[in-house]
Amino acid sequence: MGKLLQEFILLLFGYVFVLLLSGGFFIVNNFHNLYREEDRTVISIKEWKDIQVKNSSLKKEKEILEIENQKVEKLNNDIAEDLKYYNSQGRDID
Repeated sequence: MGKLLQEFILLLFGYVFVLLLSGGFFIVNNFHNLYREEDRTVISIKEWKDIQVKNSSLKKEKEILEIENQKVEKLNNDIAEDLKYYNSQGRDID
């Protein structure tokens, strides 16, 4: 009876030890993740203004490039029409 009780207590202590050990790892891991998230949040708050400035300047540059692209497309179309005209003039002469 004493040996059975001793084995039961040893098994119970082993189970509690494993639970405490895994709980400790869980707590340490959660604090590590929490610290890392807070660190990222602080970094993103510090950089938020710079990112917004860069974003607005990129939007302006995109609008300028779209306008320039439209001008180039119009010029390209004008050149294509001129080439068609000159090609048709050349055929009429023959």
